Amino acid sequence: MSDLLYEIGTEELPAGYLEPALEQLAAEVERRLSGCRLPPERVRTAGTPRRLALAVEGIPEVQPPVEVRSVGPPATVAFDQDGNPTPAAEGFARSKGVPVESLQVEQTQKGPYVVAVRQEAGRPAADLLPELLRQATAAVGWPKSMRWEPEGCLFARPIRRLAALLDAEVLPLTIAGIAAGRTTRGHRFLAPEELDLEDASFDSYLEALRSRFVIADIQERRELIRRQVNELLAPHGSELADEALLEQVANMVEHPHAVEGSFDEHFLEVPAPVLVAAMKEHQAYFPVYDAEGKLPSSSWAGSATTWSAPTAWRSCRPASRRRSARGWTCAACGAPRGCARPIC
Repeated sequence: MSDLLYEIGTEELPAGYLEPALEQLAAEVERRLSGCRLPPERVRTAGTPRRLALAVEGIPEVQPPVEVRSVGPPATVAFDQDGNPTPAAEGFARSKGVPVESLQVEQTQKGPYVVAVRQEAGRPAADLLPELLRQATAAVGWPKSMRWEPEGCLFARPIRRLAALLDAEVLPLTIAGIAAGRTTRGHRFLAPEELDLEDASFDSYLEALRSRFVIADIQERRELIRRQVNELLAPHGSELADEALLEQVANMVEHPHAVEGSFDEHFLEVPAPVLVAAMKEHQAYFPVYDAEGKLPSSSWAGSATTWSAPTAWRSCRPASRRRSARGWTCAACGAPRGCARPIC
């Protein structure tokens, strides 16, 4: 049995695209493998806004042989009155690659017909997988898609890299002009260097990315955000209850880090549903409620990339306190939408 590891590295995907795409990709690959007489034992997925990853475990190395039956001419045409094969029978046997002596006569609804039976040897999985992966990738549907290169590949966002390993070997796969290799990348800011994958081990792949600031397992990332946000909400007597927002945020980041922020209290004059809608739908923040389910304070909790969260919080907090003709500005230095310096 062999294992397959397939990763599609893309530009940033919308949060709502990620999980449906992974489900489709896994289903397409599993269906096509089964149709090729290579049923896998298990299919697993992982993904972030910048990668779709698929692990297929327990793929037979070679297709099992299959019996192929081909119906030929009527028996009255294939054999003469003495039972000797005619040129029609000889030509049919030759076209099917079997001896004329092996031809059988079977009764059908139209009468007796000649049948050729032969054993077709299986092909190696390594020969079938490149085209199978190409077709499965093209079969993934998107709410909106784009073309960006001369071949006209259609995908939600441009594909920038491919990794395709069958055990320790790279598959000869090319999509959108990009040849598959054995490299992936960590977090684009914290660990952007290329990382070589030794083999198709999915657990090793996840651990390698984890060590480079990418939590590729969606459920692990979701639970990490839940735990971090609940730690921030606990002092307010609240806890995370919006599963839809949690799912969205989990699919917007690769290495989550929850932070707590606030806005000027005079914004509380706005009806709470309007504030909550702005926080959830436009900023992907988790509103802070009290034990009675009210919005008593001007706090919110969000999840961002580890390296940028503290700076973003320190710089953007003053920005929310003053608005000019240019829009929101940093109260300390006047920079539009806050400045990048922690001191501001």
